[in-house]
Amino acid sequence: MTTPDTSSDMLDKPKTTLAPDELILIMGGPGSGKGTTGAILARELGAELRSTGQLIREENDSDLMAILDKGDLAPETEIERVLTSAILNLKGKPLILDGATKKPNEAKWLLDNLAEFDRRLTVVIFLDVDEALARKRILSVHRGRDDDAPEFQEHRWREFRTHTLGSIDVYRQAGLLETVKVDATPDEIVNRMLSIVARRQQPQTVS
Repeated sequence: MTTPDTSSDMLDKPKTTLAPDELILIMGGPGSGKGTTGAILARELGAELRSTGQLIREENDSDLMAILDKGDLAPETEIERVLTSAILNLKGKPLILDGATKKPNEAKWLLDNLAEFDRRLTVVIFLDVDEALARKRILSVHRGRDDDAPEFQEHRWREFRTHTLGSIDVYRQAGLLETVKVDATPDEIVNRMLSIVARRQQPQTVS
């Protein structure tokens, strides 16, 4: 692996790869671009990408679907179940999780179970987006889901502020959090993310 230049957003992306047991989390508020940047990052790193929301929707459980369609967060037990299944099914492959562990207890659960999953959590990347900008982005893209409609946006942001910021703080206290400001193109943001991953992979020296 090579050490990238972390001081610029050159379109020539830093070259790095993930080991088979590495895990990366991407977190952020609604409209922060987790899915878009996550897909590019996964391609650059040769990793599998899984979205917690998509994993829940693939369950085809009408009760869970109703929860998501109201903009609410899924129950912790369901999140733990689908994440356990996804992580174990992809054992031996580097993995990026988009929007996982949106509640503090879920974050603590994941940290407590990393050894059981035979995973190393390399970094948790928080995409810090301006709320007003994120709302505009959601309206411009509007994917047709009920929880992307304007009347649900305030509720989703309230859930983020109430729960997910606490989850992010769990990772901050564990020394795993890196923040990337969403103020550039997706390629430029991914370039920053790649720089962070490469830096986090370097051996840490003790002075």
